[in-house]
Amino acid sequence: PEARHAPGRRRPGCAHRTGLNRPPVSTPEQEPPNGPATRRARLVVSYVGSPFKGFAHNEGVFTVEGELTRAISTVVRQQVELSIAGRTDAGVHGRGQVVSCDIPDDTDLDELVRSVNGMCKPNISVRSAEWVADDFDARFSATWRHYRYLVLNTPTPDPMLVDRAWHVWQPLSVPLMNLACDALMGEQDFTSFCRKPDPMPGQPPASMKRYVMSAKWTDNGDGTVVFGVGETSAAH
Repeated sequence: PEARHAPGRRRPGCAHRTGLNRPPVSTPEQEPPNGPATRRARLVVSYVGSPFKGFAHNEGVFTVEGELTRAISTVVRQQVELSIAGRTDAGVHGRGQVVSCDIPDDTDLDELVRSVNGMCKPNISVRSAEWVADDFDARFSATWRHYRYLVLNTPTPDPMLVDRAWHVWQPLSVPLMNLACDALMGEQDFTSFCRKPDPMPGQPPASMKRYVMSAKWTDNGDGTVVFGVGETSAAH
């Protein structure tokens, strides 16, 4: 995706996620003895998060990954497993989420995109698909993630933005907020904002430190302001 978890809590519907990765040129695998030859594909996906209980698959729960996996598996006629650049919470939208998976090497990618979009519309859309190298992984090949938080800064709310923006009626000063962003740059410890995972046996505790590469407020000139933040990876 274009850039991907922001520090602090996310408001449902306010964050848009994207993640940058650069796929190398791919070569098809040799056909395994117990099934058809497969090849790795990279998909860029957009979705409206409102009806979903987050992105990550969760048995018995309506999620983006669950629906996307079901559709792709149906089209290619074999079960697929997705690797994703990053997870989003319930109600959070995605603009450029990167997904990778192994599918039969004779798959027509244009037809795959059309078929999956037909099954997943209107809330999920595969924007593009391409073949990549076998060692490409949407999660581990991502170089950074970018998040956008939309704020409606007008005296009255806009029902058309109810699941897209946080309404703040008090006037905001974008220049002053950008000055405050300086303190966010660089390496930060997000331990206070997330649940620290249990360490794996024999492994040290996971670090909650992340490097914030960019943080900026932008006035769109239409009553909305956007906070964009980019970091190397997310702290859940």
